Amino acid sequence: MKAFDRTVPFYDGFMQRMGLYQSATLINWLNLKGTEKVLDLGGGTGYNSHQLSSHCKEVVLLDESQAMVKKARKYKSFTCVRSSALNTPFQNNSFDIVVMADLFHHIKNQVAVIREIWRLLKPGGLLLVQDFVTTHPYTSLLRIFESLLFGILYFKSPRKIRSIISSQGFILEREEAQKHFLFQLWRKV
Repeated sequence: MKAFDRTVPFYDGFMQRMGLYQSATLINWLNLKGTEKVLDLGGGTGYNSHQLSSHCKEVVLLDESQAMVKKARKYKSFTCVRSSALNTPFQNNSFDIVVMADLFHHIKNQVAVIREIWRLLKPGGLLLVQDFVTTHPYTSLLRIFESLLFGILYFKSPRKIRSIISSQGFILEREEAQKHFLFQLWRKV
């Protein structure tokens, strides 16, 4: 995506200053054992992937932005793949965990991406979604800012996200709003 390519020079600095990286919370929620193969879907410049990599067996970052993937390759702790989240190059049942941090609201066809995640996850695998509480004032500001940078966004309420993901056969294990962040942990059954 060209819009994301343009943001690479200031992306990590902005994300860190605004407290938008939530790596510690992601790691805490996943309760990693060190044996997992994790897909960081829409992993951008690799910040979360790098943080996750010391807690599991293998991390693969997938992003469709060429510039984001190029920057992510500076880390040597995980594998980078440039591809669309809707049609990944991986085999069925390839991953124990899929992480979608700050991605869901950027995807137009959210049902299709959840179907693809279902295909990629092993039975019993986990999907961790980090997005934003749509009713929080901070999210309103973020929505305006991101709309200017990226164009159309597809923010959904927690209830609507639950509806989309559960319609594809996932079971919600845990959900929590922390300030303006929404976290949901789903299991493929």
